[in-house]
Amino acid sequence: MEVVFAVGIFGLCGLGIASAFLQSRRIAESNVFETTALTVAQGFLEQIKAMDYAVIEAAVADPTNNKLPTLGIAHDGLGGTNVVPEPIAVGQKNAVGIFEGTTHRGILIDLQRDKFGKATIPRYMKMWVTPTLTDLLAIENRRCIEVSLLFEWEARDLAGNAVPRQRTVRIVSSNVPTY
Repeated sequence: MEVVFAVGIFGLCGLGIASAFLQSRRIAESNVFETTALTVAQGFLEQIKAMDYAVIEAAVADPTNNKLPTLGIAHDGLGGTNVVPEPIAVGQKNAVGIFEGTTHRGILIDLQRDKFGKATIPRYMKMWVTPTLTDLLAIENRRCIEVSLLFEWEARDLAGNAVPRQRTVRIVSSNVPTY
C-alpha cells in the first residue's frame, strides 16, 4: 500500500515538472517574439532618426505622398540575407518583413536546417508598424518632430493561440545635425 501511494506521489511530481518545463518553453518563445519585434521597431526608429530633417518634414506635410524611405532585410531561402527597400507610410499600418508575392510572411524568427546544413523550414512572426509624426513647432515652438512608432506582432499565448500584441517606441528628431 505504501509503495502504491509513493508511486502516485512520484507520478504527480513528474507531471508537475513536465508541465513546468512546457510552460517555461512557451514563455521563452513569447519573450523571443517580443524582443525581436522591439529590435525591428528600434531599427526602423534609428533609420528614421538618421534621415535628413527635410525628409521627415515632408512626410509631416504630406503623409500620403511621402513615405519614409526605410530599409528591411529579406532572406534568400538558403540562410543568406539581402537589404531591400521597405518604405513605410505615415499614419498607416504597414506590414513589415518578408513577402512572397503579395503574401505577408513577416519577420524571420528561425530557420531550421536538415542534417546536411540545408535550410528547410522557416518560422515567421507577422509584424506591423504604424508611424505617427507630430510637428512640435506649434506645440513647443521648437523645430523638432516627435516620431512615435506603434509596433504590433502576432505572438502565441500559453495555449498556442495567435494573439496580437503591441507596444510603442518614440524619439524626437530635431533640425540639429547629429554625428
